[in-house]
Amino acid sequence: MARRMRVEITFAGEDARNQNTTQSPRLTPSFDRMYREMVINYEEPAKAQGLQHGTWLVICRNDSQVLTRLQPLVDWRKRKGYPVRVATTTETGTSAAQIKAFIQNAYNTWSLPPEHIVLAGDANGTYALPTWSSGGGEGDHPYSQLAGGDLLADAHVGRLSFETLSELDIIVAKTVNYESTPYMGDTAWYRRACLVGDPSSSGYSCVQVMQWIKQRLLQIGYTSVDTIYGGSFVSQMTTALNRATRSSATAATTR
Repeated sequence: MARRMRVEITFAGEDARNQNTTQSPRLTPSFDRMYREMVINYEEPAKAQGLQHGTWLVICRNDSQVLTRLQPLVDWRKRKGYPVRVATTTETGTSAAQIKAFIQNAYNTWSLPPEHIVLAGDANGTYALPTWSSGGGEGDHPYSQLAGGDLLADAHVGRLSFETLSELDIIVAKTVNYESTPYMGDTAWYRRACLVGDPSSSGYSCVQVMQWIKQRLLQIGYTSVDTIYGGSFVSQMTTALNRATRSSATAATTR
């Protein structure tokens, strides 16, 4: 039986490596953590190089009411140690291509390139920011493809989806309160989750992704993972989100 094996891999054809062409030599804490979990033989960054947060970039419509409502979240991110930059569509442009070009320039030229990209606005409506269409579905992933020609993300991208200012108020309040003063009276809900995948339009891969996430959650200690793949999505999601505490053993085996 072999006790030690050396394997040499040679790429042929298209280079599938995630090329990092940014001028910044620093590695962000979030990507360092991800590499530790996913990359075989990952070498830790040199101590001289260290880890440093990249910019927390917020993009939104140029609307004073939106900017005012985002401010508590911006202030909280600064308190957590992130350099924060808020850019409105007056600066970035309004089309998906224009916004992507702004992000790309920031990634290429800023001393602290974007680590997190936050799109504040729904895909439609008064405060909308455009999505990208691919394979019959809408998404924001192309905004994060910034280094090389591969499919892997080079920044974390997320969206605060709201159509009204009151919805934005709720999103900001929940985010800041959950992170700054979490409810500690019953912490069991920290390890409960509800995963939703609708295969009717986007294909069965939506379900497969949720199945993979469920297994990962159970591996890191989640005790209740509900899954919704069909039927009345709204009613099932509402029921799952309001579900009373259940036995972890039952929850982990019912689905």
